[in-house]
Amino acid sequence: MKSVTYAYLGPDDEAAKFAKKGTASDITLFNAKKGDAHLNIVTPTRFPDKVTPLLYALDLADEVVLHPQNVDRHLGETIVACELLGKTSGYVRASENANAAQLRGLLAKTALKTLEVTEESEATFRERLYETAALSTDGACIVPVDHSFPVKGVGTVILGLVRSGEVKAHDALQAYPGPKKVDIRSIQVHDVDVKGAPTRSRVGLAVKNVEPQDVPRGTVLAAPGSLKVLPAGSSVTFDARLHPFSKWEPRAGAVLRLFHVLQDVVFRVTDVNPPASPTPKITGKLETPVAVVPDQPGVLVDLDNKVQRLVGSVAFGA
Repeated sequence: MKSVTYAYLGPDDEAAKFAKKGTASDITLFNAKKGDAHLNIVTPTRFPDKVTPLLYALDLADEVVLHPQNVDRHLGETIVACELLGKTSGYVRASENANAAQLRGLLAKTALKTLEVTEESEATFRERLYETAALSTDGACIVPVDHSFPVKGVGTVILGLVRSGEVKAHDALQAYPGPKKVDIRSIQVHDVDVKGAPTRSRVGLAVKNVEPQDVPRGTVLAAPGSLKVLPAGSSVTFDARLHPFSKWEPRAGAVLRLFHVLQDVVFRVTDVNPPASPTPKITGKLETPVAVVPDQPGVLVDLDNKVQRLVGSVAFGA
């Protein structure tokens, strides 16, 4: 079995040409299957009005399909988001107002310079989207939740992508950052019942012992006691890397958002040292707890800055 998830950074109706529309909220999910290959596409439907759907889509993705309709500041913000989350492989599709030559020139000075600019037909490009490596079961089981809801006769159902390891039926996992335990009753991958789902699989999990409100987006399912939790109200210091295009003025008293593995929390800055450095240590307090997933980036966001809302990245370490 193979599986790949793309963040389609373009119109939803363009993404719909390559897969069938599924769950829709501030992000929209599409899926398709060919033989033993599974294709998942996620679009940031509410972007650019809101920047968090862009971060959600990128965080869920293995690769990107950049399909801008214009060369504007929203494209610039999209490129910055890709860089901060390390999503720098995939494809670029040109459009009427953003041609291939323009896009090659624009991306040449960014971390997205290796994206393949393609003007292939939709049919040819659809086949290319299935070209992906086989799934892996390496690492501990980690499943970030992107949607949860009740199903009559079934109970609570969770949707998510397996970030690492393998999730198995009858696993007992913890719903981080809280203490609740979740029992996995059954698993579906593309509407087919399976006993286990490896890394990169998009899964629907029927679970016991929790209600949908107990496992909202940003909940991380993992083995009990396996993840570190930064408590609400705790003072934390991050090694930060401010993006060169950031418009944020480093200062104590600023209110930012910290985005990490679908978690979006308020971060109140108390100190920036040194304030003039592009790589300062930033200290602040978290308004709600954060489950730390090793080796996954964090992104600092300034929602008050309408020109460039993305500030930079923070390292959580191994």
